[in-house]
Amino acid sequence: MGTRQVVDRERNEEIERVVTRALKAFGVRVREARQKAGLTQHQLATQVRSSHTYMFELESGLQNVTVSSLAKIAYACGVEIRDLLPEPDNDAPPNATSIELLCSLLRHVQESLAGIQEQEARRQAIEATLAERLRGFSDMGPALEKLIHPAEDFPPAPVAPPPRVPKGRGEASFSTPSNASRRVGKKPGA
Repeated sequence: MGTRQVVDRERNEEIERVVTRALKAFGVRVREARQKAGLTQHQLATQVRSSHTYMFELESGLQNVTVSSLAKIAYACGVEIRDLLPEPDNDAPPNATSIELLCSLLRHVQESLAGIQEQEARRQAIEATLAERLRGFSDMGPALEKLIHPAEDFPPAPVAPPPRVPKGRGEASFSTPSNASRRVGKKPGA
């Protein structure tokens, strides 16, 4: 094995150690933020739209995180993204490459947050539209009830009693020849 290969291997091993420390530190920060927010791993996974296994592995330092997931986790826990990032290694001064990388990461985070905020605004607009439509349906309830049960809207008309006629009035007395002769005692035709 040549000198260059040995240096590359040692460098790669050092990078792996740094990455492992960073992932573990990140996992601790996520766990603390989640617990402070009063969320279980399952609840956080649901809000971030990921699996419970992914959340477990993130908190254990076994899984890498995407910028999008980082932004969603911070939003769900009610913290800033920087609160989830591990503290920098103060032993090494920042170099131009790491600053560029950090700036790029921050731009991606901003874009992800903007996308999340747009999605939230669209969701709220859709919910408002649905709520308005549901109110319209509830206003139609009485009209639909009238169509289903029309007889209940129009009670049966009361039956009027026959008109009262005072006694002695309104009774017709007809005079026929036989009645007239009986009253007078005369024979008909006489």
